[in-house]
Amino acid sequence: DEGVTLRRNGIKTPIMVMNPDKVDFNRMIQYQLEPEIYSISILEKLIEKADGVPICIHLKIETGMNRLGIPSTEINVLIDILSNHRNITIKTIFSHLSASEDEIFDNFTHQQIDTFNAICTSIEQALQIKIPKHILNSAGIVRFKDAQFNFVANVWRQDTALFWLYNPSYVGDNNVSADLLNAWTPTNTITDVPSLTAT
Repeated sequence: DEGVTLRRNGIKTPIMVMNPDKVDFNRMIQYQLEPEIYSISILEKLIEKADGVPICIHLKIETGMNRLGIPSTEINVLIDILSNHRNITIKTIFSHLSASEDEIFDNFTHQQIDTFNAICTSIEQALQIKIPKHILNSAGIVRFKDAQFNFVANVWRQDTALFWLYNPSYVGDNNVSADLLNAWTPTNTITDVPSLTAT
């Protein structure tokens, strides 16, 4: 709804739609909004609705957080679909770190970054294109600066940092000011409830 409102008021810059609902794809296509694609089924529904019309997407890859994202086991299927639908343009590939604020889980965070990098390389090589990518969340911006890849999306990923930068245990010796007040309160809609195999 917000993206449509912005378009109707003359905003022409790219607008990304996070966690899109399949029922909204017609309006996304009409108003040239750019949906996050977090599953094969979502991609297939978008392709069906687009019917050959060019549309830009942002791919979310599952690297270990087990929230939303296309898992590594489905990357070959993803590549096959995208290879056969050149009306789809990948604007960015991204993922989300699950414990980047806690040094106890740094090995896991590095594993997520390595998995993400390997998947991105596979997609780029298969499609013979270079795609901007990003994985750093709020704590990652502070603690894993070497993982910014070639696209600094950190401008729009820093907003939630305002909720935790006051906590010295998250930022260590990074000299971040603690004189911050909450400026807004986020709300969420449940988009997907994945089934996981216990390990």
